Amino acid sequence: MSGAVLEINKKVNRILTQESKITNDLSEDEKINHFLDSILDFKKSLTRRTEKLRYIDELLSQVTWVEQEITADDEKMLKKLFGKVDEFHKKAIVYFANMRTIFWKHKIARQELSDFKVALDDIEESTLEVRQILFDIRKDDDFMNDLRKIA
Repeated sequence: MSGAVLEINKKVNRILTQESKITNDLSEDEKINHFLDSILDFKKSLTRRTEKLRYIDELLSQVTWVEQEITADDEKMLKKLFGKVDEFHKKAIVYFANMRTIFWKHKIARQELSDFKVALDDIEESTLEVRQILFDIRKDDDFMNDLRKIA
């Protein structure tokens, strides 16, 4: 056996010997606690995401109460914003579907997942309503004239 091969053999054996000393130092209780902590962290994360979605929904609704005229630049900006919200919504639905598949059957974070889905549905509905109000209804002269008469 050549010296190079013998040296490689020694190095590999040394690494494998050191790696075989790796043991699982966690007790069964520690493993369970770590698992439960991970579930709690997931639930908290999902709750934070849901709160952010609700805030976005609230902001989108506020756009409809803007009383000043929506300029062409405003319209471009809003359309771009709605495009971003739509793209985010698509990704979030996939995320929800994946998380639901993983956790629902094990009865983990069901309420948080349900709340997240409701918030996603609200965002979808709000963007549709805001688009209709800003880009359809506000441009309908007859409707706007009737609205002014009421006010």
